[in-house]
Amino acid sequence: MKPLALAAALLLTSACGLVGGGDEPQLDPATVVVEVSWIPPSTPDRYQDTRSLRLSQDEVVEEVKGDETTRPMDADHWEEFVAELPARLDEIEGQDSPCVGAGGTNLTVTGAGSADREIVTTVCGGEPHPSAAKIDSLVEGF
Repeated sequence: MKPLALAAALLLTSACGLVGGGDEPQLDPATVVVEVSWIPPSTPDRYQDTRSLRLSQDEVVEEVKGDETTRPMDADHWEEFVAELPARLDEIEGQDSPCVGAGGTNLTVTGAGSADREIVTTVCGGEPHPSAAKIDSLVEGF
């Protein structure tokens, strides 16, 4: 194949999406940090039930009722999680809610470039937002 024909063929397949690039950004596992906090309704008897999870390349930090537990992150699990993160995040929507003090689930992703985001869900009318279950599913393996 002549160089000009080869260049044209490569350009055509690249333009058609058959070679290279995908739609999802490639994330650096060393920079990504994922934080989730579960906030109970702001009633005096539940105020201390807040818990959180912080995931990074180095560690998993879980805080429950003020007690913090830290353990090393499994490198293979983290790399697989980060590779799938942009697609998984696209499935989770935040919400605009008039509910205040109702509790909820919050997700913050940093160090992920265009995949950085903050998603806030609240319990409204006694029911959690559907995205709260998706956030739970996202981090359930940790």
